[in-house]
Amino acid sequence: MKHIFGTLLVLTVLVITIASCKKLALQKDYDYKASVYSSKINQSLWDFMNTRSDLFSSLVDALNYVDPNATGIKKTYMTPDAGTTYLLLTNSALTDITNANSYWYKNLRYSADSAKWVLHGSDWSQYNKDTITEVLKYHVLKGDYSLRNVGGVPIWAPTYALSTTNDSAYINLQLTPDRNAFFYINAYTGSPTGNTKARTPDLHLNGGVIVHVLDTYMQEPPRSAIHN
Repeated sequence: MKHIFGTLLVLTVLVITIASCKKLALQKDYDYKASVYSSKINQSLWDFMNTRSDLFSSLVDALNYVDPNATGIKKTYMTPDAGTTYLLLTNSALTDITNANSYWYKNLRYSADSAKWVLHGSDWSQYNKDTITEVLKYHVLKGDYSLRNVGGVPIWAPTYALSTTNDSAYINLQLTPDRNAFFYINAYTGSPTGNTKARTPDLHLNGGVIVHVLDTYMQEPPRSAIHN
């Protein structure tokens, strides 16, 4: 008898529950609006650099120092060709002497007092203009090298520093073939900068210009690395 009563009680509760569920309104379709991340920046390269002085004031200063009349490398930054790729160097990459990978940290100045190359840089005028010009040209790539066409296989891209007297001015590029998809620059075996990844990769500016922002300046590879 107790078993029959228990069974009836369970059935009663089940019926009530089902009846209650029928009264609940079904969830309506949610009007979901998909969005796509855009890396497009509606500025010219030169305007972008100058409006972000917190990042690129050192780069602008270096260009003004080596090419004040904008007839050479500075002109390349002010009026870039479409489809050109720029590795924009931040203040950290160039003049921050607390960064062991910055240009001023790695390239010592001569101290007359101690007759040694011991001083870190403190002003662009302390450096040879031709040397700085070559550094700046090395960070401009001949062609479109964006996330659309750089894959998991490393490639060597020619730079504006490439010439008949300098056949090693190539940049190594690779997008790691994993879920992180880091954009690496000069991450070849033996690179002095190690596995350097772009701080901000794949920015597309007006005029078909591609930009990858770096916190480390790149150094030209040895010829053996390119052949390997």
